[in-house]
Amino acid sequence: MRSRPLALARRIVLVAGLLVGPGVVVTAAPAQAAYVPSAATTAAYEARVIYQINAQRVRYARGKLAASTCPDRSSGAAASRFSQEFAAIGFAAVPTSM
Repeated sequence: MRSRPLALARRIVLVAGLLVGPGVVVTAAPAQAAYVPSAATTAAYEARVIYQINAQRVRYARGKLAASTCPDRSSGAAASRFSQEFAAIGFAAVPTSM
């Protein structure tokens, strides 16, 4: 059995939260412009990622990876093939009818 003061306190907190919540959303600071890294920054990041991956692969006696100039070519072909295979088995990521 709940005590009356505790139930009253919970209701007051709930009502206060409902009243203040929308004010918090409205008074939020405006978003800043998105950071777009330079090509050099991106290349350096990719090199560090490949280095770290290769360090782990060497620990487990796996071959090293190398950077590829155009992975989009192979991934685009694979995506097309996957979509055809999925369609053939009746799988659809997006509903075909409503």
